[in-house]
Order: sequence, then C-alpha cells, then structure tokens
Amino acid sequence: MLQQPNSHDLRLPRLLEATFVVVIGLELIAPYVTHTLGVDGRLQMKMILEYNHLISSGIFIPTWTPEGFYHFGATTFYFYPPLTFYLSAIIYRVGVQNPMVLFQTVCLLMTIASFFSARWLLWKLGSSQYRANLAAALYAFAPLRIAELYMRSSIATHITYVFLPLICGALIIIFQEAKSFSLKRALLLGLTCSLTALTDVPIAVMVAIGGALAAIVIWKKLKWTSTFEVLIGLGIAGALAAYHFVSSVTAQSFSRLQDLHFPHRPSDILVYFHLGPGTYYMALLYAAAGIIALAYVWLKWKKIAITHTEAMLGKVGLTIAAFILYLDLFPISSIVWNHFPPLDLVQFPWRFYPLLLLLGVLLVGLAQSPILVRTARWVSTVWILGAILPIVLVVFSLHIFHPFERPLEDATEYLPIYFNPSIYANDDRTAVERALAPHKDDAPALGDLSSNENIQRATNAPYLETYAVSFRAPQPIVFHRFYWPFWHLYIGDYEIPSHPDTLGRAVATLPAGTYTATWKLERTPLETAGLWISGVGWVGVLLFYGIGLVRKRVRKRVTSSP
Repeated sequence: MLQQPNSHDLRLPRLLEATFVVVIGLELIAPYVTHTLGVDGRLQMKMILEYNHLISSGIFIPTWTPEGFYHFGATTFYFYPPLTFYLSAIIYRVGVQNPMVLFQTVCLLMTIASFFSARWLLWKLGSSQYRANLAAALYAFAPLRIAELYMRSSIATHITYVFLPLICGALIIIFQEAKSFSLKRALLLGLTCSLTALTDVPIAVMVAIGGALAAIVIWKKLKWTSTFEVLIGLGIAGALAAYHFVSSVTAQSFSRLQDLHFPHRPSDILVYFHLGPGTYYMALLYAAAGIIALAYVWLKWKKIAITHTEAMLGKVGLTIAAFILYLDLFPISSIVWNHFPPLDLVQFPWRFYPLLLLLGVLLVGLAQSPILVRTARWVSTVWILGAILPIVLVVFSLHIFHPFERPLEDATEYLPIYFNPSIYANDDRTAVERALAPHKDDAPALGDLSSNENIQRATNAPYLETYAVSFRAPQPIVFHRFYWPFWHLYIGDYEIPSHPDTLGRAVATLPAGTYTATWKLERTPLETAGLWISGVGWVGVLLFYGIGLVRKRVRKRVTSSP
C-alpha cells in the first residue's frame, strides 16, 4: 500500500446511506424497466448488431459494414473502436440476443465492473474498507453515469469508466514505487491505456491531456526511471492497439471524418444557460469541485497542515478542474479548441467531466484532515441527492430523456467520400435517406443487358461476393455497394478497375464471356503490418501474465509444503 489507512474515518448519516442504497437499487433495475435511449443509443445498438453478425460469419476483426445504408455498406468499423462490440459479442453468445436487452446488460455489467476498478484504486492507496466501498459506489452510480447511459447512451464512454481508475492507479504506482524498472508496472499501464483507446478515442485523448497536466504539476518529483517506465507503457499500448488504428490511418482519407470535427464559437457559452440534463450534471460536478476548492483555500488561509496525499490531490486535481472550467468558458477558450488538434479529437469539454468525478472519488476515499473529511461528506451528499431526480425519471419512464422510438440508424460520418456531396452535406441524414431509399431494393448488379445476357450473384459472404457472368459484349455494371478502394474485383487473377458513379456506387466494365467475377475486401500492407504488431504484442502480454501466474502458484506450493 502507498499510505496507511485514514486516521479520521468518514461515515455518512444513516438516512443518507439508506437513500444511496435506494438510488443504487434503482440504477441496477433501470436498464430492464425503461425504454429510454439517448441520442447515441440507436447508432451504437446498430453497430453492436452488425458487429455480432460479422463475427458470426467468421470475420473476427471487422472493418467494413456490409449491411450499412441499405446494404450499400459503411466504413464504420475502420474507425469506431472495437472493444465495445467484442464485449457485446460475448454477452450475445451467452444468450442475450434482444438488441435493447443486450445493450442494457452490457451497460449494467460495466457499471458493476467500474465499482470494482475504483475500489481497487482506493485499496491500493490505503483507503479504509468503508471509504473504499462508499467512494467506489459514488463513482459507479454518480449522476454523470446516468447521463452517459440514458441521456447520451454512449456505451463506449460508459465502458471507459472501468479503465480510468486502473490507469490512475498504474501511474501512481509507477511514480511511487519506480526505484528500478518494472515491466509488470509498464504492462499494467500499457494494457489499460490500450483498452481505453480501443473503446473510446475522445476519452483516450482526454486521459492523455489529463496525464500531461498532472505531469506538469508534479514535474519536480518525476524520476527518469518512472518516466521511462511510462514511455514503455505507452509504447506497449500503441503496439496492442496498432491493428485498429493503423487501419483507421490507412482509410481516413476515403471517409467523411471531418464530420466529427466541431468548430467552437464564443457564443457556445449560451448552451450552458439552456436548462436541461446537461446543465444539471455540470452544476452537480462543479458544485462538488467547488466544495473541494473552497476547502483547500480555507486550509491554505488558516495554514492548516495536511497530509502529502491530500496536498498532491489538491495540486493535481484542482489544476485539472481549473483547466476543465477554462474549456467550458467558450468566449476565452474557443481559440484553443479550434487550434489545438488534440482537443479537436476530444470534441467537447464535457468529455473531461469523468476527471472531476475521479477527483471527488479520491477525496472521499483518501481525505484525512478533519475539514477535508467534512468536505468529502458534503461531496457525497451532493452526488447522492443529485442522483435521485434523474434515476426516478428514468425508472418511471418520464421522458425528459429521449424515448426509444426511432429505428436504428447508421452514423453518417462513416459514409465514404464518394457518396455524392451535392446530395449530402453537413450530416443531413434526411438527404441521405432521400438519396438511398429509392435504391434500397435494387438488384445486386445492374446493367443495360440484352435478353441473352445475365449477371447473377452466386455467393454473398460479408467480405466476399461472386457473380456468374455471361455477356456477349463488354458491359458497365453498377453494383449495389458504395465504391471503396479496398474492395477489389477479380476475374481469375486479373483485377478489373472500378470507380464510383454519381451516387457513389461501385461501377466496373466487365468483359464479354462466361466466367465468375469475384469481389474481395482486402487489407493493405500497412493494415497487415498493424495486425502482426498487435498480434505479437497480445501474445507477449498473455505469455508474461501466464508465466507470472504459474510462478506464483509454484511459490505458493513451495511455501505451503512441509
């Protein structure tokens, strides 16, 4: 442990504890008694189902989505991180196959897992059992988590809450214990960082920025050994995640990822004066952060001694909180948002709010000075009482949140760039539907054919299609799929050139004769290199932990033998 258990214990009033138990109970049953789904829910639920279909077809590292946009296809899985879908696939195989139940079950399991990851962090830092359980529960069942589940329904962001305490714990262990290099600590950091990146890119970038701010605050205490260990850990993370992000880099110029970039204007500050769930959750988080800040100001003013842990928590946590507050003030932060590329990937300041949540959790679990113990009690009270209203609205389906009514849909930012830009602009989903819906029932292959010419699809696998062709003369054929450079058309070993038509569909001129034409989705050499890097990395991690487990059991047997 890094410190001794807290000398001043924290205990909430019995009534508040009972209230929190009720809130937790309501949150645990909420997924199965509500039909509420947030703005991202339909997109992510559709991606979960499509990913499961691809895995069921034997494609274990999906990229292209054949069923997207009326079977014109989508580039979704070249870009959207996969861990969410792998977790969903496991639950799907267990027997939970209803889309809504599957979605909510994964969310519930990740809520429970985040409780244990936060509890592990607090246990590592020497928190007492009561405090560790209380703070971990505040982390897992905080009002902000209700927002992620029911206002946004961002299952990917929700899953990253499992990894944030693990990353924080890995960094603290490295900086506290790194007297000599330890591959085990570097692997822990690398593994948790890679899992975060493979779940949610904006959150991963947010974590990197938060870590950089923490390093700036404590730079005088940094040691070369610990810094080297962190760099090795980040290198391991890069290797483990390479297979996905190399594909993303390879394909990015062929898709509409610019739709994920949001310009920020000074007038955006007005958003925070529109009362709603977002404003409510921001107020709760800033109230908690404000209580902590006032307590530290009081301690400084009165020159009251605090522990080393509390001092470090104050320096790092409140610096990050001040940075987040600055990002929320668009009149003075918009220029930074628009000219600092990492923030462009983060997109919005509320992506940083989990760090405020983690700040409060650490305070509740680690405060020792009497005034900070009282502060921790106030923070707990704010979060517990603040969670009552939103969870009641969810459980009783009082639709201040978004009801689950609209059908599942594709994310338009993953349309290929070859889809006609005169039809589609500025994420206009209605325009996309108008353009594609009239073609949704088109044949797999269309051409101006005579009565004794034909082309029929013989095989329809997700990443492989074959066509039986019989032409008297060369014919231009329009296929029912968006043009994508990684789809290649072959007759035997000879590749037939293809190009997009005005709608963005793949077009190829097939020669005369009777033969089989084959479409294949192929990986680029760079993608293959990424797969090898990640494959070697994951095998190495599994071997390292496997050997460590065997050694631990052997030592245990030797120790217990007479």
